[in-house]
This record gives sequence, structure tokens and C-alpha cells, in this order.
Amino acid sequence: MLEGIQNYVDSKANVYFSLGGEVVDEAWPESEIIPIPLSNKEQQMIDTAVAKANLSDVITAVMGEDEKRCGKSRSRTSLGLPGRQFQLLQALKATGKPIVLVLINGRPLTINWENQYIPAILEAWFPNVEGPNAIAQTLFGDYNPGGKLPITFPRSVGQLGENIKLARKRRKLTAIEVSERAGIDRKTLCQIEKGNSKVAIGSYCTWFAR
Repeated sequence: MLEGIQNYVDSKANVYFSLGGEVVDEAWPESEIIPIPLSNKEQQMIDTAVAKANLSDVITAVMGEDEKRCGKSRSRTSLGLPGRQFQLLQALKATGKPIVLVLINGRPLTINWENQYIPAILEAWFPNVEGPNAIAQTLFGDYNPGGKLPITFPRSVGQLGENIKLARKRRKLTAIEVSERAGIDRKTLCQIEKGNSKVAIGSYCTWFAR
């Protein structure tokens, strides 16, 4: 991500970088359900990032998950930003500088506070090798994303049921019902062909009501 922005601006602007924190903290995943105070190291990393942010005209906060936190058999107890990223984002917001949040993640996250207080959010998912260049082009206005999402961003973990597509109830139809729905006179319909076999009128077919 840093390389993509540096390549785009070249020598036209100064780009300051600070890690700000790891993807997860040392106490993760326990820290997702039990509030644990910031360590001295974590607070120092946030302070360093805030100091760099104060030197900048615009803040680009790149946050989210990594491949170790998302995927098969990698469930979480929370869908918020893992680790100390949320505290870092709040500290960056407190600087009063314009801020853009770039999300790198493999699933929808609960971003209620972020959506309320961060003026611009770019969902980048897990980009490929050209992703940083594409993100930089989007940030600087060369590309205008459509903003259409094929999935739901839940307000909480308990809302995930909204994403489950309910199966339709089905029941078998008799051959007579099939003929009626097809508009065929039962008197003229003697047999229904199914592959190479013949199914008599009174038996059941593998047609389903929807």
C-alpha cells in the first residue's frame, strides 16, 4: 500500500509512514471479549503515528485483517477491527486532519463507529499484486468506484442471519398437476416422458412446486 502511494505521487508530495500497530495485539483473541489496557509499546506506536499524522495534510489509515484472521476454520468472536486498530483510528481522528480509511479484509466488518465518524471509507478487500496501485489511483481520483456492494455489512455479530438465503419449500407434484400447470388436457396426456422411461399419469414426477 505504501509503495503504491509513493509510486503514484513520486516527487510531487512527501509521504510519511508509521506502522501504528500490528494487525492484532499480544493478548488477541482474548482482547476481543475482555478489555485489556494498551501496553507501553502499543501506546508508543500510536503516539508515533499521531505525530506523523500531524505533519500531514491528509491521513490514509490502512486497516483490517490478514490471511491469518480470515478464511476457513478461522472464526472470530468479533467482527470489528482486530487488535488495537480501533484505538489507533480514534487517535488519528482526534487530530482533526482529513482522514480516509482503507479496509483490507476478506469479509464484511462491523464498522459502526467508522461509518459514523470517518468521512471516507474505501473497501479494498484482499487485493492482488496490483492492488496498491489501483488503490492509489482511486484515492487520488483517477478512478471513481461505483459503491455497489453485493453483500451486507452487519451492525453486529447477531445480524449475520440476514446473509443466509432461506431454502424454498418444495413438494412433489403429481403428473396430473404437471399437466394442468402446463395447460395440457388430461384426456390427451397419456404418458409423460422422463429420459428413456415412461411415467404413468397417476404416479409422481420429479417436478417441484416453488
